[in-house]
Amino acid sequence: MIASSFVPRHTYRKFFLIFFPSSQYLILATLVFILSTWLNTMYKYPRVYYNHVDNTTNPRQERGN
Repeated sequence: MIASSFVPRHTYRKFFLIFFPSSQYLILATLVFILSTWLNTMYKYPRVYYNHVDNTTNPRQERGN
């Protein structure tokens, strides 16, 4: 009876390792995901694009002075 309780854990070990890897690999995968997402965002949208771009026209430019 006691030994039978360990059978499902042994049987589905490979199945669970696919979705729930060991904690060190889970942390490593999370860090790699965060780093790659951050690098990809910085590559696509560099910080200079967020420096207050004012697209409004100056009233003097509208008059042509």
